[in-house]
Amino acid sequence: CGSGSLLLKAAKILGKEKVRQGFYGQEINITTYNLCRINMFLHDIDYDKFDIANEDTLLSPQHWDDEPFEVIVSDMTAFWVKGTYYELTMYFDAWNKEIVGYGLVSRKGDIRSYYDGLEQVLKRIKKEQTDQLIILHTDQGSVYSSESYNKLLDNYNIERSMSRAGTPTDNPVNESLNGWIKEELIMDFNIEGYQNRNDVLMALSRYQHYYNRMRPCFALDYDTPHNFYERFKNGKIERRNTFKDRQLSDKPKLSRQKK
Repeated sequence: CGSGSLLLKAAKILGKEKVRQGFYGQEINITTYNLCRINMFLHDIDYDKFDIANEDTLLSPQHWDDEPFEVIVSDMTAFWVKGTYYELTMYFDAWNKEIVGYGLVSRKGDIRSYYDGLEQVLKRIKKEQTDQLIILHTDQGSVYSSESYNKLLDNYNIERSMSRAGTPTDNPVNESLNGWIKEELIMDFNIEGYQNRNDVLMALSRYQHYYNRMRPCFALDYDTPHNFYERFKNGKIERRNTFKDRQLSDKPKLSRQKK
């Protein structure tokens, strides 16, 4: 979370009173971590309204969303199949790591993958009939920051969030998933043996089904994203409330201990 500038920007745009569960952050550098805590206090965000941890977001994430569709994250990754270059844009629900949308193009710089994936996300939001505030987090790429892309969000209760320039660790969900998803597509779904884009798209469709409905997820206690979501809808999983049992203390939350 750096020095807290993104958190404070969210407070300014949304209004502190509209942030129901408080402000969460995680910063690996101890000096920047302390600066972030100080900035919270300086901007009248009391201790019981923020939770900043000192830890690596990729190796040891300290915060998770409380319910589905609170935060959607997206990023683009690229790979080669049979000499053809592909760009894959994926959208994940940060709550249960479910793939909620994706788009694939076979030409470098083709922006359609971003829009195809976003269209699937918006259809899913309509289907779920959720009117809660949703944060869509991406990097500052030209498509994600374009007027045409963000105009598609006008009719939805979606607020935009963007990583700091050159800071991929601001999007740890995508950064941790993209690499091994490509490995599984190659090793388990044999996409390197396909001849054209349609074949690769079919493999991606099968992979999405496998990933969401069959593949155990460590972060979900080895449940699948789809089943975890169904259990939540049926009341078998309680909604997380990170601040409910919090013991107020001015002691910094240091996950990393000095040796």
